[in-house]
Amino acid sequence: MNFFKTSILLMLLSVPLLSLAQGKRQDVFVDKLTSDTIHLSQNTVMPSSVVIYVESDTIKNYILKNNMLIIHPDIFNTYKGKTIRISFNTFNENFETPFRLLDTTSISVHDGPMPDGFVYITDRKSRKNIIDAGRLNYSGSFSRGFSVGNAQSLVLNSNFDMQLQGDLGSGLKIVAAISDANLPIQVQGNTQQLQEFDKVFIQVSKDRTAVIAGDYELTRPSSYFSNYYKKAQGIQLQNTSNLSKNTTIQTSGSFAISRGKFARQTLPTKEGNQGPYRLTGNNNERFIIVLSGTEKIYFNGKLLTRGYDHDYTINYNNAEVIFSPTQLIARDSRVIIEFEYTDLSYLRSLYTLKSTIQGKNYSSTFSFYNEQDSKQAVGDVSLDSIDIQRMEESGDDLSKNVRVSIRAIKPDDLMGNTAIYYRGMSDPNNPELPILIYTSDPDSAQYIATFTEVGSLKGDYIIDNTLNINGRVYKYVGRNNGSYLPIISLIPPEKKQLITYNFNIQPKKDMKVYGEVAFSNLDKNRFSSIDGGDDKVA
Repeated sequence: MNFFKTSILLMLLSVPLLSLAQGKRQDVFVDKLTSDTIHLSQNTVMPSSVVIYVESDTIKNYILKNNMLIIHPDIFNTYKGKTIRISFNTFNENFETPFRLLDTTSISVHDGPMPDGFVYITDRKSRKNIIDAGRLNYSGSFSRGFSVGNAQSLVLNSNFDMQLQGDLGSGLKIVAAISDANLPIQVQGNTQQLQEFDKVFIQVSKDRTAVIAGDYELTRPSSYFSNYYKKAQGIQLQNTSNLSKNTTIQTSGSFAISRGKFARQTLPTKEGNQGPYRLTGNNNERFIIVLSGTEKIYFNGKLLTRGYDHDYTINYNNAEVIFSPTQLIARDSRVIIEFEYTDLSYLRSLYTLKSTIQGKNYSSTFSFYNEQDSKQAVGDVSLDSIDIQRMEESGDDLSKNVRVSIRAIKPDDLMGNTAIYYRGMSDPNNPELPILIYTSDPDSAQYIATFTEVGSLKGDYIIDNTLNINGRVYKYVGRNNGSYLPIISLIPPEKKQLITYNFNIQPKKDMKVYGEVAFSNLDKNRFSSIDGGDDKVA
């Protein structure tokens, strides 16, 4: 992702500089060479572009100073009085021309009844930008700072913001916006309008064709069945053409990396409890990060508005929602939340295609949507051959995609002394799986384990809050008497596909006919072909 954003950033920064290198190749003829110094142009000459011709010879021994050519004395004496031709390229600027943001000669003492120091008078018409971008308008800011304290090290902070709009020539128009901050945070969900950081957007258009690259949003097409809103990072192409005098066709296609995973959750509300209510993922992930601005909250069928002065606030980093006093929560309140959250298990690709034909009395739309996970795990997920085989044999039953997280202690685990250690005791009901008992003595430690919440009275362990240590310790309370088990849930890659076609005909002024057909494909486990018959729905 960082490489993609850096490439677009460098491309945008180079756009204003393109106008500096658009000088045409020029030729200067000297009938009789009488001086070893020749003035070539008003602008700066490109050094590598200079070629000097004398009859059939080429002069290479010279010195170029900005736009002045100085021939070596020996070469000058050899070709003195002869005709030479000098060919070269120039920039569109003279780099030796002084440029100043503040002209000290324009500062004068203000004489008046009340002396108020100095007055600075400028001629705004004669002022030029540092980079003359022609028909491009750009603005922005760049800042760097540092912070230091008695309990923290030196931290360097930087921020970059840029807006660009204008004409590139030959009918090409550009609109771009860049915001880049090295702060790993999201905006807070306490206002109705969000100002997002670390985004890149660039659009280049000509006539009725446009290309969008960077961070953009995919909104719902004109369809009954196809309903989605996605934040993506990639490229999109749009085009509009005329099929006949009264018929046009609009086509768009995109390929991107999906930034989030869609989830829909019904909150278990409590009487008089305004929150916070924690959101979970599709596979009961407890610690997720919600993508800012993607949530839609319905309270008894009514769409709520975000903000302190409205209906609710949301902490995207903690995935927690708090309702304002204007929306009193009761036990029988029906609250449904749709949102997107980050999922670092697999790289998720997304591509769409939409085509709409618009006539005088009719219109038809075809759309295709495909979102799928790669089979290669990324991030903190590490899958071995046994894990993949287990998911291949589980089909769509995700409850079978688990593995025991108990492992024997290695010598490296004892060096940091930061892990939670357990010793094992044999379980008569399950001899293959030991009962874990916490120990603070590294000499008696045998195992390290990761626990997963499986629901009340479905696990064998609970959290032990009686111990005053830095970390979470789990205590064995008997079979099916707790809420946790020493297992790890394996999340398989998914694939979602949707094809829709609809038409809208108006045969009469007061009559409309609308129809739509859709085909969908949901594969909950791309590793397995078991239960594949129920994936497709028409």
